[in-house]
Amino acid sequence: MRSSTFSAATERLFSEREAATLLGISYAMLRILRARKAIGHIRVGYRVLYDPAHIEAFKRSHERQALAA
Repeated sequence: MRSSTFSAATERLFSEREAATLLGISYAMLRILRARKAIGHIRVGYRVLYDPAHIEAFKRSHERQALAA
């Protein structure tokens, strides 16, 4: 197994409440975003988990650039 694959496999997954806190949004808003397929997630049985890559991709997709003055 390659080391990059191993490090990705051992990376921590976040619960919905943890992911909402990291994004600075409510738990309810995160669930709405998930239902709209605006943020990636992993479903394990009844649990919904978020990879740090899902959170970063969502942040990048909603990043705004300031206009040059």
